[in-house]
Amino acid sequence: MTKEQAIQMARDVLGGRYGDVVVLDTETTGFDIGAEMIEISAYHVQSGKTVSRLLRPASFVPESIERLTGITNKILLAENDVFHYELEIKNFLNEKVWVGYNVSFDLRMIHQTFLIHSIKFPPVPVLMVDAMVLASNYFQVFNSVGGYKWFKLAEACERLGVAPEGRYHRSMADTMATYRVLDRIASAALDGDECHKKDMTNVTTQKSEDTLYL
Repeated sequence: MTKEQAIQMARDVLGGRYGDVVVLDTETTGFDIGAEMIEISAYHVQSGKTVSRLLRPASFVPESIERLTGITNKILLAENDVFHYELEIKNFLNEKVWVGYNVSFDLRMIHQTFLIHSIKFPPVPVLMVDAMVLASNYFQVFNSVGGYKWFKLAEACERLGVAPEGRYHRSMADTMATYRVLDRIASAALDGDECHKKDMTNVTTQKSEDTLYL
């Protein structure tokens, strides 16, 4: 993907070409096949609505995750499990375009969590767009093997001048940071459309394992 294609893809996504868009992020108990969500947040681009829920997991949260996120077992013991928010999560996410930073991981964690709690029919996207992939192709910094370097969300934000709304590794802060990364990429100038940055600002701020690679 060229830098210009990354910019155009970001514009198309935020402009609604592929359907309603939700930007989302999850925090989890870990990364393996037994891991599950402890927090989920999402931002619906077209309406400006958000949802954010802490979720009591079926197992304890490791100390390393407590340190990373600030979400402790003590905090989660007072929360509901995912079954309580099943319909809310499904209604907010189902059959929409999902944007995330390494979004295939979020999809896997959502489906694993539903499976662990014996909930049928987890939400499914109509399309997934990985902001990490778009950022990598936008920055075009080569790694040691000749491909483009992957950037952590905090690194991408720093390069684009995006200030986080809260601490990284909390799902709402990461959700909004991901949205702003995509918005900054979409607002970058392409040859022959000097007015596009102004137009995209008006569009994208109007309401306040199948990742797409082009």
